[in-house]
Amino acid sequence: LMAHNQQIKAVKYRLGSAVLNIFLNYWLINKWAGVGAAIATLLSETIGTIGPAWETWKIEKIRIWKNLWRPLTAATVMAVIIILFKLIIGASSLTTMIVGIVIYPLVLFLLKEPILKETLKIAKAVKI
Repeated sequence: LMAHNQQIKAVKYRLGSAVLNIFLNYWLINKWAGVGAAIATLLSETIGTIGPAWETWKIEKIRIWKNLWRPLTAATVMAVIIILFKLIIGASSLTTMIVGIVIYPLVLFLLKEPILKETLKIAKAVKI
């Protein structure tokens, strides 16, 4: 959006996302504490990301889902598993964080996300 002088649209989506996050946090933290905060952030950030992506698509006519469906699917699977771990098992924050760190790249790998190959190439070039 910035490249098309549409900064005001980007600001509106970010502001709307922030306001939504505040309201969702107020409502969901009272019900589910930290898990509620995570859900609120996930929902508001999703809206704050999809909105500008949609606006960009309307201008550029690029195929957004071609590149985003794998990371969004991986993030959703990770979020659901973390929420289940927290609500059903009562796992600690450290455990859920470790689960998230493992699940997200694993799902990306299973979905054959091209960015993983690029990341490995860069890591090898830098010798990490």
